[in-house]
Amino acid sequence: MNLVAPFFFVSFFPLPPSYCFLSLSQLSLSLSLSLSQRQPEARVVFTFLRHAESVFNETGYSGYDAPITRRGAVRASELTGDYDYVMVSTMLRARETFARSAITSPSVEFSTLCRERMIETPCNMMSGETGVAETEEDFLFRMQMLRSFLKRKSATCQRIRICCHHKVMRELVGVDAENCESVTLARL
Repeated sequence: MNLVAPFFFVSFFPLPPSYCFLSLSQLSLSLSLSLSQRQPEARVVFTFLRHAESVFNETGYSGYDAPITRRGAVRASELTGDYDYVMVSTMLRARETFARSAITSPSVEFSTLCRERMIETPCNMMSGETGVAETEEDFLFRMQMLRSFLKRKSATCQRIRICCHHKVMRELVGVDAENCESVTLARL
């Protein structure tokens, strides 16, 4: 016995009613063929890294765009990993962390999207940014732009590393990360 299940589709040509039905065995065979030909979805991994210890983290004081300490440089040199794409904050402490690490990637981009929130603490400002401050609303908007960018990037890259800052990690990952701490997510 050949059971028949309705199969609906849109056609611009008049078709006899028999074209609108498939037998269950045909439907089952068709589904099993299409499922077996399906490629498994690639698993995307986002790894957020807070920069190494900065002079400000150590002493509570620094000038503009705080560099990392010697202890921070040693910890940064212990960081490893091979990624499809790496985004590094343009701030000095993030750039120094990346430069001292053994993190590798064919594609490295330095971006202001993942920099620390611009507030009037000198260590969070780059040279020439005096008097510039980012409102909470502006910061959250920038984090939404960063999240959207990373989601688009995940269409072509499976392993993504972001070398960023405390407030960025708190907003995107929900973690108050320590210096040189990494947090890995399967999605944003």
